[in-house]
Amino acid sequence: GFIQCIQAQEKPEASPLEYPFDETGVETSRGVFGEDDRKEVKDVDGIADYVRATAVMIPKKNIKGNRVYGETLRELLTYQFGTNKFHPNVKFLDQPTCAYCTGFLIAPDMLVTAGHCIKTLEDAKDYVWVFDYTNELKHNLFLGYVEVDPNDIYEVKAILGAELKSDYNNKTDYSVLQLDRKSWRHPYRFRTSGKVSNWGNVTTIGSPTGLPLKVADNSYVVDNTPNNWFKNSMDTFPGNSGGPVFNQNG
Repeated sequence: GFIQCIQAQEKPEASPLEYPFDETGVETSRGVFGEDDRKEVKDVDGIADYVRATAVMIPKKNIKGNRVYGETLRELLTYQFGTNKFHPNVKFLDQPTCAYCTGFLIAPDMLVTAGHCIKTLEDAKDYVWVFDYTNELKHNLFLGYVEVDPNDIYEVKAILGAELKSDYNNKTDYSVLQLDRKSWRHPYRFRTSGKVSNWGNVTTIGSPTGLPLKVADNSYVVDNTPNNWFKNSMDTFPGNSGGPVFNQNG
């Protein structure tokens, strides 16, 4: 990137501040819209196959043997906001934030994620994809690492297709990766035609803010009119990028 200097112009008066949740002084959640409905994957019935087919992207430099190193959410937010005082409704503060993006299997060795996560093989070379990254893994809070099964770690062998466009009427943000070997996990079933239903319930599994996999299932489709994307009400964060959106049919 670069900085371009131009002649300063007189700044117009700012518009009145609009509060996105409630007026000041009203007690309300300001981290998410409404209640934070995210759950641990082990606490949701009927999604075990989906969980097993969902992976997270982790930098190779953060892995030593079977240990994945990363700061806790509390440490991350303390550094980001300059305070260690958090409201009691902030979840998962003492869990690790090791992951960068989410992906899901559509074939034994094919994984889909977002184009802004991985677009080229050059992008992929510094990362691995780790399955079964849940809060049931052994977490050494003092030394700052999570123990993973080396059999759950995969590298990217090839990019089968990727595109990233930000145009409002033609949003395209995907990448299809070929992993270095096949997995025994059952891939996701995916829709090949038609549209999701407006107001239909949808679920996602992913790694919000790099956390172990979480489920957001109290969500629904708000607008299905765009051609190749739809708007929904999910509680998602950076790190959920590339994660699956599914209903009872896949």
